[in-house]
Amino acid sequence: MSDSSFVKCLAFLTSSVIEGGYSSDPKDPGNWTSGVAGVGEMKGTKYGISAASYPDLDIKNLTLDKVGPLYRNDFWVPASCGALSAGVDAMMFDAAVNQGVKAAKIMLQRACHVFVDEEIGPKTLLAAQSLSTLRDLAVERQLRYAHSKNFDVYGDGWLTRVMRVYEFARGLQS
Repeated sequence: MSDSSFVKCLAFLTSSVIEGGYSSDPKDPGNWTSGVAGVGEMKGTKYGISAASYPDLDIKNLTLDKVGPLYRNDFWVPASCGALSAGVDAMMFDAAVNQGVKAAKIMLQRACHVFVDEEIGPKTLLAAQSLSTLRDLAVERQLRYAHSKNFDVYGDGWLTRVMRVYEFARGLQS
């Protein structure tokens, strides 16, 4: 995939529809430098960049210019998004950002019905070309969210997020 695919996906993910604003919800473990609600320093989350993952960043004052390289180096590249087809790359990218790179790889492999080894190799990439992969990956994401201990608090937002990303990703496939 081209660099323009990353740029389109980044613009969507950092929009106010998905990850745009600053959040300082004290119940969200990602907003705390320790990754545990109420423990450590409460720095919040902005553009999907959380205090739990980036405890040394000034989260509140992050700019899009600083976020782009973080997204590319920490999510897009490790989740192999650039090797995926348009649409599937967007869903995978959002999964890596919101659910973690390791979880995203597992969910993609489950969606592709291949052996789950957390390595996005030739077999996974070939299987990911199927027209049903995008839909199946969205379902895998929803199932993972449904099993989260925080689903009762954040579940509606998470499910809405997946559907918004799915609609965006479908548009990229056209």
